[in-house]
Amino acid sequence: MSKKKKYFYTLSLGMSGCDRTGLIETDKNEDDICDYLRQQAIENAEDYGYEQDVNHFDSYDQVGKDWDDEEEDYLSQGELEYWFENYDPEEHDAQVVCVEFEEI
Repeated sequence: MSKKKKYFYTLSLGMSGCDRTGLIETDKNEDDICDYLRQQAIENAEDYGYEQDVNHFDSYDQVGKDWDDEEEDYLSQGELEYWFENYDPEEHDAQVVCVEFEEI
C-alpha cells in the first residue's frame, strides 16, 4: 500500500475571482490526481455559470457563459486551469479558507 501524500491545488478559469484552492491527501498517481482536479475545475466553472461547449470551442478545456445569438459566441469565456504541488504548511495554509484535507 502506498503512503498517502498531501497536496495543495488551485483551480481557475483564467480570470480573477473564479479561483478555488484546496488541499487533498491521496495515494493516487499524478494522472489520477489531474483527472480528479479537472473534474473539480469543471464543477468550479459551473458554479460561476460557465459551461463546456465542445462543438463551439473545439476544446474540452474552454468554457463560456452568456451565449449571444446575434454574435453566435459567448459573451464571457475562460479556460479550465488546474494544478497541484506538494503541500507546504508555511506556504499554503494562508492560501486556503480552512486547513482541511479532502481524501481522494
